[in-house]
Amino acid sequence: LAQADAGAMRSVLAATVACVVLRARTLTLERVALEPHKQAYYGRVHVGSPAQEFTMLFDTGSGNLILPSTRCESEACKAHRRYDQSASSSARDVQMSEDGGPVTLKFGTGSGDGELVSDRVCVGGLCDRQEFVAATSESDQPFGRYVFDGIFGLGLPEMAEGPNCSFLAGIQASKALPSTAFGLFLSDAGKSEITFGGADDRRHVGDIAYFPVY
Repeated sequence: LAQADAGAMRSVLAATVACVVLRARTLTLERVALEPHKQAYYGRVHVGSPAQEFTMLFDTGSGNLILPSTRCESEACKAHRRYDQSASSSARDVQMSEDGGPVTLKFGTGSGDGELVSDRVCVGGLCDRQEFVAATSESDQPFGRYVFDGIFGLGLPEMAEGPNCSFLAGIQASKALPSTAFGLFLSDAGKSEITFGGADDRRHVGDIAYFPVY
């Protein structure tokens, strides 16, 4: 993975915009069966300096990046790799909710509490600073049964906990990719992939149809 920080990356891109063509980044995904007729696809993400590796579910239905923290003593957290903020030189505390309390996230089948942290996040060689939720508690369901460590939300920025919690919004602001679009190639048997910056032309035929999302 590239080790240049996001600020340096933005400076280099700005200085060479006339001659550099930005290319989409593709990440290989692994497949897991959560229950009959329900599959999940996850990949590896690196957070912090030095990098801590996690497996993350890429979720189009949520907007936050959520990782279990070493401050979390829930069984669901302890069953996975946990993010250690104290071990990352690039980690920064972030003001949480307006009343100073923890962030609370609710899902259809569970919930979690956490603290907002800002740190360096790298996906498939693409790195940027992002705010995310370091969970201090997680319910057994659904988190305890997950084989992956955390959730990487790819939903609209409005679905995120704050304006700096959306990875795609950060990528758009930094101009690190030609587009915030991403493509998914999902396979039951072979290699699955997620491509940031647009669709992979090798993985489709014909023109792509676009529709507004409200």
